[in-house]
Order: sequence, then structure tokens, then C-alpha cells
Amino acid sequence: MFIYVMDIESRDYLIAHGYNLLKDNGNSEGTVWVFANKEDCQFDTLDIPCVVSDTLTF
Repeated sequence: MFIYVMDIESRDYLIAHGYNLLKDNGNSEGTVWVFANKEDCQFDTLDIPCVVSDTLTF
């Protein structure tokens, strides 16, 4: 599963909690960051706005 976030605060939250950043769209405006979901963590416990998908779209 992949976690998509669209704001810097959410990106920083995931990084601080040890999520692996896979890719960003490299655009300074409207940036999207994609993280790999942890094996031992359920995405529904995240307290950030995000989109969870089983498809990587970059």
C-alpha cells in the first residue's frame, strides 16, 4: 500500500514516524509525496489528511 500526502506538515509527520519516502512529483506548487505503508502499521491510525492506494501512479 502507498500513502499519498499533499502538504508539507503531513510529509514531515510521516518522515518523523519512520515512513519511507518513495517519490515526489518534483513540482514546487501542488507537490505530492508518496510513502510506502509500514508492514506493522495500519493507515487508518494516521492522524493526517492522506490518500491510501495500492497503485503507484508516478
